[in-house]
Amino acid sequence: MSANTPQHGFRLGLTMLTMLLVSLMILAIGWFALPKVFVDQNVHSCLLLAFGVVTGVSLLSLIPVGLLALRGLMPVVVAGFASIGLRLVVCLGVAIYANHALGMAKFPLVASLMIFYLPLMGIEMAAISRFVWQKDSIAYPVGTQGQVAPDSDAGIAKMAEVTE
Repeated sequence: MSANTPQHGFRLGLTMLTMLLVSLMILAIGWFALPKVFVDQNVHSCLLLAFGVVTGVSLLSLIPVGLLALRGLMPVVVAGFASIGLRLVVCLGVAIYANHALGMAKFPLVASLMIFYLPLMGIEMAAISRFVWQKDSIAYPVGTQGQVAPDSDAGIAKMAEVTE
């Protein structure tokens, strides 16, 4: 690749920073809003637990996605789905444990987990979509209408350039 060719990589650091800032913003808003919805329940402890678990798992599970970006599009997409699945399983496990072992109320706990889970999943999917979109637009530039077949020699050579 020449010096003028832009590198379109997965922006791991920027995505993680965005996730952390959005989580902090949700925590601040939820700190004042959720007690008005769930009166007489220990909402703040549910909110802090959800913040720690969902944000922590989200940030940690995003690392393999960013590292696999060097291997191409499909590993990133698969790692993204695995990340979302792992986060969901951990959230459900924490909800069950916190409800039974710690005695936290179900509805504030599940609401707290979901208000963190859904936006962070959206940020992760947006970052993965951006990465895939940019790699695809390099392989098939605007105006070619995909005329280079991906399974042809020219298409294979073009994809090899993109993934390097």
